[in-house]
Amino acid sequence: MTSPWPRGSTPPGAGCGAGLGCKGPCDSPRSRSLFSQQWVPKPQVVGRGSKIPIQWIRGNHPGGFVRLAVAPLSQSDSWTAFNTAAGSQYFCFERNCGPTNPNDMTFGKNNGPGAGTCSATFTVPDHLPDGDYTLQWIWFGGGVYLAQKDAGFGEFYTCTDIIVRGGAPKKTTKPGPKFVGGDYSNPNKGVCKYWSSNKTVRDAEAGCPQGG
Repeated sequence: MTSPWPRGSTPPGAGCGAGLGCKGPCDSPRSRSLFSQQWVPKPQVVGRGSKIPIQWIRGNHPGGFVRLAVAPLSQSDSWTAFNTAAGSQYFCFERNCGPTNPNDMTFGKNNGPGAGTCSATFTVPDHLPDGDYTLQWIWFGGGVYLAQKDAGFGEFYTCTDIIVRGGAPKKTTKPGPKFVGGDYSNPNKGVCKYWSSNKTVRDAEAGCPQGG
């Protein structure tokens, strides 16, 4: 995730990956929250039901899913807090981005290089009380690891801190997860192209439902 500004990246980038030795659930612990840093923008204030534009770079890698989930800032070092968060939203990694040259078949159809910006819009769940929160971005199921067209990536994750204040009236019913399919290889379809698994590692361990 490159926007909003991640708490652990200066400048913002791909974040921290499982294959890089990061344990998550964020690219840096709560101790490096934007609330305590002086050299980066302060957390944005958003209302319940408002839309947060999210951006990330394709980084020459195709496929996979992006999950966006919100947990209280005080619990942002906990995987469980994000994995059980109400109102999580799932998108295809390449929902509106893709290879620079669609005719490049070096790594398979639609799997060629391309470092454009991908984006989605996260809707702030309307059951959240006012307070300080952390928004987690996680990419899983991506492909073409170390130029191996059949090899999948481990997870990458970043987090950004937000303040929820006002907005839509607070609801007592917690929303369920939402999945929006469709990507460069599957336009206008309720699926995403992926490698290895359509679950995060911890979803698989917990027996959670799979993505599309």
